[in-house]
Amino acid sequence: MGSSLKYALLLSVIWIIACVIVNPIGEFMINDDYAFVSSLEKLTREGQLGSTGKGPAHASGGPSLVTHLAWGWLFTKIFGNSLTTLRLSVCFLGLLGVIWLFLIMKSLKAPDWMSLFASLTLMFNPLYFSQSFTFMTDITFATLIIFSIYYLGLGIQRQNTALLILGLFFSFAGMLTRQLAIIIPAAFMISCLVTSEGRRYGCFRGPLLTIAFVIGPWLAFEWFLSSIGSSPITKHEKLYDLFSYPFIKGFPDYPIFVMGQFAQSVLGYTAFLISPMIALRFGEFSRSRLFWLFVVAASMLLVILEAAILLGLINPPILLSRNVIYNFGIGPVLLKDSYLLGIPRTWSLSPALFYILVWWTIVCIGAMLVKLWESLSELYRSMIQNWSRQPSFLSVLTLLAAGGYALIVVLTDLHDRYIIPLCVLGLIWICSCSPNLRDLVFNRRLLTIASIPLIAMMLFSVLGTRDFIEIRRTVAKANYFLTTHLKANPCDFDGGFEFNGYHCYDMNHRAKSDYSWWWVKNENYVVTLGLLDGYQSVMEFPFKRIIGPNGKVHILKPAQNQ
Repeated sequence: MGSSLKYALLLSVIWIIACVIVNPIGEFMINDDYAFVSSLEKLTREGQLGSTGKGPAHASGGPSLVTHLAWGWLFTKIFGNSLTTLRLSVCFLGLLGVIWLFLIMKSLKAPDWMSLFASLTLMFNPLYFSQSFTFMTDITFATLIIFSIYYLGLGIQRQNTALLILGLFFSFAGMLTRQLAIIIPAAFMISCLVTSEGRRYGCFRGPLLTIAFVIGPWLAFEWFLSSIGSSPITKHEKLYDLFSYPFIKGFPDYPIFVMGQFAQSVLGYTAFLISPMIALRFGEFSRSRLFWLFVVAASMLLVILEAAILLGLINPPILLSRNVIYNFGIGPVLLKDSYLLGIPRTWSLSPALFYILVWWTIVCIGAMLVKLWESLSELYRSMIQNWSRQPSFLSVLTLLAAGGYALIVVLTDLHDRYIIPLCVLGLIWICSCSPNLRDLVFNRRLLTIASIPLIAMMLFSVLGTRDFIEIRRTVAKANYFLTTHLKANPCDFDGGFEFNGYHCYDMNHRAKSDYSWWWVKNENYVVTLGLLDGYQSVMEFPFKRIIGPNGKVHILKPAQNQ
């Protein structure tokens, strides 16, 4: 315990230093968290849990939010009601998630150096790190998953019912943040049936605990939401999307769409973002001749592609999933010029460098697929052939949960931040499916290789998030100037998605053709990151970037209104 406390303090110090560099202080909202701020205000002001989403009338529901709102409310009661306080409440949860991942690694008997490395891989995951500075539900959801897995794994390991109930409690709390947390209790019930550790506890005791402490209370809560006119899962926008997308996209577009999202986001993003930990385990893959043939083939293709790019023969596109990570920065900067018009306002990642990252991702996908095949074969043999080598409970739990989550999220529009739970589950799985972690020998060569992507992600995460927060803070200054000094009505200018969403959301709004779709009623002014044709500049607010050139937030006025 003394060793764990020492490393928890070390992780806390690293996190605090990174937070100081980012400087999250400021009264501004990020991405969809304006909707969650509105929900918290309605709950505290009126005592009502209204619709938690901003979808159409027939499907206005969103995440459950209850746990997330309660956590934010607690922080406002202690530290004062402000957007900074709400942001820091999630930031604190982000740190707890990193520390509890370290504890999971220790429960797997991993050496301290490996447990620390895994925790740093999660900490500096650019999606995890950047979302820790918003009032979004992504980090709350991911941290509750980590808590749940830790106590469920420890409960099975010690055959302790109290710990299992605690793990199920955290999974239920996760479901009261996002309904998708159902993957954890579902995977837990199956794991109790198919693993020797689970069967030793009792094939039926685990599922009965799940029904009593998760499924039953969740159904009761859904009925409660329906009875008070809030948004049960039957009114969830994503549920409607699940059933409507196959008809909207048709055949064969829909299967291609699903397979594309699975290949790019589920496999690609997950493999890349946990690649430091995969690289640390390359010694295990060195025994596979097929893996090394795969690496050689991928490397030869890279050399040919890089040569063609550098010679100017081809100019392949930079393909990224949308939302947080964009080209050479962290966002999203949801302003009319940079987001809707697609005008680049920063430096761009070169195709030559991008496809080196693609090569590294493909190599890590190959390693992950090798490990996946070994895990599935091991599980099959243990169940069908009564093989002596039994998969661990935690490896099966995380593999089933990751598979269930991936299956759901690829069926509709997928934002890159939805990959955070897969990164959490992937980190735990890649270690829990490997026996004898305690016997691993410190390998300086592999640690050096693994540290390269980790350091690169650390720099990108911290500096990119710092730049993004600085932009958001400067946009807030421009919006404040408009409402305070120019006395502009918030709905009569385009202050960006979050600003107009918070002040002007209207379910029945119909956007004018030349206006941004985010509830702009009149475009007397528009806030941008640069000048636009047909507009004149009213005021400029400069900001400094560390990654990329310095910039300015502009208040523009349509030229015809001069």
